[in-house]
Amino acid sequence: MKKWLSLALALSLALSLTACGGSSNSETPSGSDNTAAESSDSIKIGLYTPLTGSSALVGTQEQNGVNLAAKQINANGGINGKQVSVIAYDDQLNAEQAVKAVTRLIETDKVDAIVGSMSSGNIMATADMVEEAEILEIGAGTSPSWTNCGYQYVFRGTQNSASFNTGIIELMTTMGATRLGTLTASTEWATNGWAQIKPALDDTDIEVVLETDYMAGDTDFSGQVTKLVNADLDAVLIYGGTEEMGIICKQLRQNGYEGYIYGPETMSPVEVREVGGDAANNSFFACGYLIPDTIEEAANDAEKAFLEAYVEEYGEMPISDTAYRGYDSMMLLAKVFETAKSTSGPDMREALLNVDYTGIGGKFDFSDGSGDGLESCGLFAIQGGKNVPFDTYLASK
Repeated sequence: MKKWLSLALALSLALSLTACGGSSNSETPSGSDNTAAESSDSIKIGLYTPLTGSSALVGTQEQNGVNLAAKQINANGGINGKQVSVIAYDDQLNAEQAVKAVTRLIETDKVDAIVGSMSSGNIMATADMVEEAEILEIGAGTSPSWTNCGYQYVFRGTQNSASFNTGIIELMTTMGATRLGTLTASTEWATNGWAQIKPALDDTDIEVVLETDYMAGDTDFSGQVTKLVNADLDAVLIYGGTEEMGIICKQLRQNGYEGYIYGPETMSPVEVREVGGDAANNSFFACGYLIPDTIEEAANDAEKAFLEAYVEEYGEMPISDTAYRGYDSMMLLAKVFETAKSTSGPDMREALLNVDYTGIGGKFDFSDGSGDGLESCGLFAIQGGKNVPFDTYLASK
């Protein structure tokens, strides 16, 4: 395992070659979704994330987590006597829309802090604006690219996917993969994820036989699937969105693929199993949060308390780990506001670097200033229509 953790660090550093910087477009966003009333007596938290389109499910789950945390904070007296209001906009998984949303949050709404999108590409597109305004942002995207840029005010409220990608390699080598084909979405997060994994395979016995891609939001993968099935593969890596994962699993199995399927954290939500059905079985993934099927199966007391509150508020279990990310990000900001000398950017940053917060994902530590504060990764399998720990899967064979 230590070998793979060392590899994770190397993969993360390699991503520093990704271009850092975004746009400073100041247009007013259209189709915004203001989810809370504004008040001079409140602490205003901005949120931008996909609320429509192919990623609406995961974006809405992030919003649910943020709103639940804000409700709990307000029920407990707010932050330093002030209530929290959340102002949310739909970034549509589109960089231009994200720039418009963040422009409005900063210039019009004058928010005190921001919970960033689950889209790493959109965080990258807006980071320069946030830096210039010196507003603290806790982002929910997992790509290492934006914590390699030296930003002073943009931090991550979840795990860095470099550890997930290293976990995928560990899964493939443990299962004896030798001939790999890939299907990668046309998003910054997905293409960067595969860009991390590919060179690391040089140190394994895994040959990359075929690489294919698709446009995010596609539903017909027949062309790519035909190529993959005909390539005599024993492993297929899908790097894409949750619904797409389920559809691709089904189309691969329907066309005769019998090997193992691998993926990143987007393979964990229940939607993959609902869309893919039995075709999703014998698939493997690495992620930071694994949503249990029932509250009783929660991994720890913090997760159990969160799930109980979530079900009470929304009437159902969360179906994406972005709900966890949003919740932890909002709670992190609350801790920062409580301990910061003032709400100025430098004071807020200093408070975050010294924050003492243990959330659903574990204990956060931003003291090294890298932008990453949480390190954890689990290996899992889909077996019998359920997510199970990888060790449990191996023990059953």
